[in-house]
Amino acid sequence: MSTAIITGGAVRIGKALALHLASIGFNIALHYHSSGKEALKAIQEIKSLGVKAKAYSLDFTMLEKIPKLIKNIHNDFPDTNLLINSASDFLKGEIKQTSNKKLLSNMQVNLLAPFILMREYQKEIASGHIINILDQSINKGLPKHAAYSVSKAALSHLTTLAVSEYAPKIRVNALALGLILPKAGQDEHFFKQQKKQITLQKTETIEALLKGLDYLINNSSVSGKILSIEGIEAKTRS
Repeated sequence: MSTAIITGGAVRIGKALALHLASIGFNIALHYHSSGKEALKAIQEIKSLGVKAKAYSLDFTMLEKIPKLIKNIHNDFPDTNLLINSASDFLKGEIKQTSNKKLLSNMQVNLLAPFILMREYQKEIASGHIINILDQSINKGLPKHAAYSVSKAALSHLTTLAVSEYAPKIRVNALALGLILPKAGQDEHFFKQQKKQITLQKTETIEALLKGLDYLINNSSVSGKILSIEGIEAKTRS
């Protein structure tokens, strides 16, 4: 049996990924920051699927503690072979509205933490698969979420850089998400309005994301792929 590390795994996209991987036999090392109650619930749901699971709390603005996180997880789960960088800070604000403090925090969570996680994963585990969760903003930008948009574009570039450096022992891929689940402040009306801007102009469910995940996991020859998922879903799944 293999183990997957999932950052931001207590809620939303991260939780959906964790539950799906557990359902196909992965043990789960679930990272969370402030969602302690949600993490406990997620761990219980994951264990009910017949696999092992453990939660690890860390504020990703504390970059110096990330190497120890990877070491602790690898000690607890020697069979770890998948890292999914899902945690993110969806900071709202145009460039002129973004303070230095907010910019630094956003970059730490969305870019610097994944950078260090990838680096330490290569050092400590040195095999398997890394999947970064990106955003459709890497292609067109999100002016009203400037720092977030820049951080995800940079994470896309980091994904590409790591492919050749980590080969052949570690595959590196990414999923670039459209409107899969609503973020804070987004409601069903927002999703209906945004649907017109989606290339396929169709409503998907979270299953579109999970099918993309399965594709990357099950194709051992695929590395350097940024797979776009443009589905939208107006209601969250419990």
